[in-house]
Amino acid sequence: MYSENKIGNNKLIFTNKTESDIILKKEFKEILGENFINTLTDKKKDGYDNRMINTAFLKKKTTDFTQNFYVCGPPPFEVSISKALASLDTKTNSVVFEK
Repeated sequence: MYSENKIGNNKLIFTNKTESDIILKKEFKEILGENFINTLTDKKKDGYDNRMINTAFLKKKTTDFTQNFYVCGPPPFEVSISKALASLDTKTNSVVFEK
């Protein structure tokens, strides 16, 4: 998508414990710019959100809940995000979970 200039308004919401846990940070920032959204759960640091990714967070960072969502994380995270997306009327077939 990047090489074909088809990134569009795709976003990556990426949560990690610390800044050093963020993989491919430079590359994702280059590809997505401001649409590379990071949260840190263990350490507060300027420039990073420290909130949990939940319904309120998704409503603030996303405007189109008819789009596709790709979710990757531990089972409790997937359950939480699934419930949040459902509460925002995201269609079940628009949500893909990594297995």
